[in-house]
Amino acid sequence: MCDTALSTSNTYHKLRDYLEKAVCAVKQALAANRRQCLLAMT
Repeated sequence: MCDTALSTSNTYHKLRDYLEKAVCAVKQALAANRRQCLLAMT
């Protein structure tokens, strides 16, 4: 689900694989109406 969305919306800057996984997890949490999430990207 997230792989296709990331590849089409991120054509200029290629994110590292772990960042793509983090973005995917956030999108899934938002889709599941989770109200509390912790995300740290450095």
